[in-house]
Amino acid sequence: MTPSTKNFQETANEGYQYRRASAYQSYDAPGDCVAFRGKPLGGVLNPSFPHSLGHGCASTAATLASFVNRVEGRNIKLLIAYDGTDFCGWQRQAPAAKRTTVSEGSPPVQDRTVQGVIEEALEKIHHATKFPAHDCPVNITGSGRTDAGVHAIGQAANFYTNIDSIPPERFAPALNSLLPQDVRILEATETSREFHARFSATMRTYRYHFLCRHPLPHERRYCLHLHKTPRIETLNAYGRLLLGENDCSIFAGAGDTSKSHNRYIYGARFFIEGERLVFEISANAFLRKMVRSVAGTFLHYEESSTPPEKLKEIIASGERSLAGPTLPPQGLFLWRIEY
Repeated sequence: MTPSTKNFQETANEGYQYRRASAYQSYDAPGDCVAFRGKPLGGVLNPSFPHSLGHGCASTAATLASFVNRVEGRNIKLLIAYDGTDFCGWQRQAPAAKRTTVSEGSPPVQDRTVQGVIEEALEKIHHATKFPAHDCPVNITGSGRTDAGVHAIGQAANFYTNIDSIPPERFAPALNSLLPQDVRILEATETSREFHARFSATMRTYRYHFLCRHPLPHERRYCLHLHKTPRIETLNAYGRLLLGENDCSIFAGAGDTSKSHNRYIYGARFFIEGERLVFEISANAFLRKMVRSVAGTFLHYEESSTPPEKLKEIIASGERSLAGPTLPPQGLFLWRIEY
């Protein structure tokens, strides 16, 4: 079953201490440039890591500051949970990228995205499809893009609103009254005008859920069945290989367009939670399908009893052909975002 809001809040308060990178921050692919309302601003921005902005950072910061000064209204941050089964992913699809999702027992859903349904609800709340002051759609910015079938209980997003009559916290029930049952707003708060859900993030955590028995019908959407229980100590030895900054090219899925494949991994571990085996990984950012590739690679090499030292060499090679299978999306959850 999908983890509850209470479970998310408990996890967020567990107090794990992660060593933070002070001089390096990279971002999700594709499209590393800052963009607001569909207009690219160029360069890369993270207020927490100003010295990591890279080429064009001065112009990017100036452009962002100019935008923030021009835009009217409050900046609202959302905490979001969703069942990704019947979505094409988080990001609104461009016309050329439209596709159909199909789940068992459900009719096909054309071009259905989490970002899209939330923006539709926001537009209804605003009683129009555009901000009067900016002649722009009501857009939200997510902390990252989850693929089709991937779930979330800790997605973060922000949007600007010129509505003064709704207290920030009331946006949650207002949106939930308009959203489908597979998307819930857990929290809404007003934040600084400079806050950006994606580029202000310092750490993202995902969890992949496994069952070492045949799942019950209601569990099949939210976990992957393993035919046997793997050796957790071996998997955790593999996880320790990734700690720190690494070239993660071996885990980059097809179509990844990141300018750099270096990522800083704060933690990667397997543990038992109830009947489930859980893989948790935290990083500053992830490559396309990276989490599913890491989990699949670890399970693949654990099954063949590959020593950690040998796997370390394989990872360092950067050869995508040496990676294990990319696991299916249904077991994966975007668990939390830290700022």
